[in-house]
Amino acid sequence: MSIGIPLTRAELGLLVGAKEITTQKALRELAAEGVIRRGRRDVVVKDLAGLTALADLPFLAKPYF
Repeated sequence: MSIGIPLTRAELGLLVGAKEITTQKALRELAAEGVIRRGRRDVVVKDLAGLTALADLPFLAKPYF
């Protein structure tokens, strides 16, 4: 799943209420887990079920689309 919203890491951090460095660390860790792929100005979810499990959001386990 790819979301085509061009945001900087700082802008993404502002949206979720986190500092840029915290956002970068979280994205780096999620990429290391293999659930996302980071690009220069994009993030691709490679494993929605894995991301959901890491976030502990079981109601998102089944995609609605």
